[in-house]
Amino acid sequence: MKELKTQKTLTSLDDMQRVAARPGLYNNVLQNAGKGVIRQLPVNKIVFLRAAACIILLAGINVFTVIHHNKSQRPAPGNNAFTNEYFSY
Repeated sequence: MKELKTQKTLTSLDDMQRVAARPGLYNNVLQNAGKGVIRQLPVNKIVFLRAAACIILLAGINVFTVIHHNKSQRPAPGNNAFTNEYFSY
């Protein structure tokens, strides 16, 4: 069953051919590369600001969590600190 599916998949690739690029594409690429043309995608300012706000918010939540997690996980001082920590579950 598995071999039949594999063979069917491989034989389906027999009729594939390369797609020809449009004429002059290579020359256009070389001309643009020689000019130093850099095309940037248009970025919506609102989308950029929202993404920056989300990143700042997540970083703030992470810092807040690390600070408060370290304070709440400190073992009690004394001889029983190991046993209290080990058997706290």
